[in-house]
Amino acid sequence: MNIVKKLKKSTPWWIKSSVARLKRTGIILMYHRINDSQNDPYYLNVSPKNFDEQMSILKKHGKTIQMQKMGERVSKFNLRSDDIAVTFDDGIRDNFYNAKPVLEKYEIPATFYIPSHSIESQQEAWWDKLARILTSPILPNIFEISIGNMQYRWNIDSSPKEGSVAFNDKLPPMNSLISKKQLLFSTWRMIKPLDFQQQINIVEQILTWSGQSSDAQSAYLPMTLNQLNVMADSKLFEIGAHTVHHPWLSDWPIKHQEEEILVGRQNLEKWLNKEITSFAYPFGNYSDQTPGILKRLRFQNACTTAEGPVKRNMDSFLLPRFMVFNWNGELFEQKLRYWLTLRI
Repeated sequence: MNIVKKLKKSTPWWIKSSVARLKRTGIILMYHRINDSQNDPYYLNVSPKNFDEQMSILKKHGKTIQMQKMGERVSKFNLRSDDIAVTFDDGIRDNFYNAKPVLEKYEIPATFYIPSHSIESQQEAWWDKLARILTSPILPNIFEISIGNMQYRWNIDSSPKEGSVAFNDKLPPMNSLISKKQLLFSTWRMIKPLDFQQQINIVEQILTWSGQSSDAQSAYLPMTLNQLNVMADSKLFEIGAHTVHHPWLSDWPIKHQEEEILVGRQNLEKWLNKEITSFAYPFGNYSDQTPGILKRLRFQNACTTAEGPVKRNMDSFLLPRFMVFNWNGELFEQKLRYWLTLRI
């Protein structure tokens, strides 16, 4: 018997148990929309059929909990290896119509992060409106717009087939020929750090440029206040905060960040008559100071969009999540099995 085997055999059970406990990890799943719409350039949709298959499989593989409980277990070093939290960002209405019945069917708890302004305005998010405009079959051949002191101009390639286009930090050269998807991602990148009213104004300018009607129907409207209250009244569901306007927090001073976070929570607490203790960073974005703001405001946990398992010694205000895509049950099960084995 080699030395390693001897040590393992002679190690007391309570030490083995403690070591096993230290290795335990949980996972947090991130969803946005449960929707069949094919207009999904950000890849945020999971179809109702695939979502049903995913939840059926999830029920077999772990113990699902709300984020409040996940945060508590991380902070108290009491994480279980089969802990799984299901989360939804942005409060889209299809969460009520398509996700809620499936979650209830399988008795799976979930946490929904709500930007409060969307509930008040009942308007689609600016990035969804932007996508709806720029994925139109017919657009002018030249895109031209001013943002601040900068002038942007590109030629639009309206070819029906587009290759894969990824988000990146570089804008295409001015006056170059770009695809509609490149145009969408470029304008998204330029608009996201602006304040909310500027974002709305620029998207309206782009709508005017496109020549489209302003009363087109969106597939991604937010939940109504009544629907949100129904969700909050369920023991299965937790409502979390997601700021007021869903800003790119890292570009804003501490005072503005704090106002967005605090007022967003206050609005939800006023409407729902419930304490809100969980938070998700809009776009997964935050500055070095943002977690400290949340702690000062007495939140209990916060989710990022960084991928990875949840570990027992983690900062409860920087919890990672795995984004779930429109996978069928078989592929989702493969992903889930892999995520549940991670110990990094």
